[in-house]
Amino acid sequence: MTDDEVSDVEAQGCRVLSRRHLESFLLADDALQAVDDTYEQPALGDQLIAARNQATTDAVANRSKSPDEMKAAAGGVYNTAKQLFN
Repeated sequence: MTDDEVSDVEAQGCRVLSRRHLESFLLADDALQAVDDTYEQPALGDQLIAARNQATTDAVANRSKSPDEMKAAAGGVYNTAKQLFN
């Protein structure tokens, strides 16, 4: 949305998120790094970030997705997380 469109929607009482998808919040660096604190394993957050970056690169290259479309990368991150957490 343009800035004007956001202003119009907000004037109607609706809230507009600062990122494109909810997945953008869930797959943000700080959210993935929080895994380190939860599982007390510093490498997990870095591995998940690397998986997100690779999944995003693959989605852009192979499926012509936008680099900020985290929905396209979510599956790759999920598969990596399944492997890491058994």
